[in-house]
Amino acid sequence: MCIRWGSWNSTVCAVSSSFCWRSCTPTASAVTRSGYQRITDYIRDNLGGDLSLDALSQSLFLSKYYIAHLFQEKTGLSIHQYITKKRLAACVEAMQSGQRVSEVYACLGFLNYSRFYRAFLKEYGCPPSVYLQEHLAPTAAETQAPE
Repeated sequence: MCIRWGSWNSTVCAVSSSFCWRSCTPTASAVTRSGYQRITDYIRDNLGGDLSLDALSQSLFLSKYYIAHLFQEKTGLSIHQYITKKRLAACVEAMQSGQRVSEVYACLGFLNYSRFYRAFLKEYGCPPSVYLQEHLAPTAAETQAPE
């Protein structure tokens, strides 16, 4: 079925009877998911850079209030807590691959060792050196030679 619209002679054809105009409009949850995904992708790609709420807002063209609300709703964490957790996880991964703590923390956005140390202690419950000893030291079963 075709319908002609006014003087432009544009034609709109219904392909099937089940077509609904609302199906072409993104739902609020789809928009929210894509906004959340854009933010998390940007954070992942820029862990060493400025990830303040103002910087995120300007880079992603989203309201900083929207970003803060969206993260609290989706993760139960503030945006700052989420970024800190991601930075610490990246630090642990780098340290486990052999990089030194002094090389890692500044590259991943921590302003100084004191801030990194306090955040690490709060997240993992022990200093970085102890964490690495516990997680990199071979277990007794791994060190025993097979009989």
